[in-house]
Amino acid sequence: CPKGLVTSMEQVKDRALKVPRGVGDWILVDQLTAPGEIGVVGSIPKGYRVQTIPVDATTHHSGMLQPGNRIDLFVTYQDTDKETRERVNVSQLVLEYIEVFAVDSAQYGVDQTGENDKARNISLLVTPEQLHKVNLAMKQGDITTVLRSTEDTDAIEVASLDENGLSGRAD
Repeated sequence: CPKGLVTSMEQVKDRALKVPRGVGDWILVDQLTAPGEIGVVGSIPKGYRVQTIPVDATTHHSGMLQPGNRIDLFVTYQDTDKETRERVNVSQLVLEYIEVFAVDSAQYGVDQTGENDKARNISLLVTPEQLHKVNLAMKQGDITTVLRSTEDTDAIEVASLDENGLSGRAD
């Protein structure tokens, strides 16, 4: 048996799993929340917050987005071109490689129904600083989520782009 294995029901009393487990998997004591931490709060890592954003069929990828997936978050908003003083649309990266904590009320490792094609909200696992960025982005304009491979952890380092850059009118 692995070290730290749960061996009695008393060890799991008033506790919940912090990580998903399958049928036949070992359950280790360090995979459990502290006594009394039952429910979603026991799954939030120390130093993180859960930020919920509204989505539709497009922004949550027609139901493909699942709890545990990683996304990049972009915002599109209107700004004033510094040279022409005209209003232009701008797209900007807000956060990258952010974990989707939940889709509506389905949480990773807890609810695996796969029936989230009509999701209205996704919840992201963010630091307090990232939470500020998400809040500002939601006020600034339209949020777009971009599904990302869990193996693709490199920073993408993209500059913001306005519609002049998209059309080739700017350098």
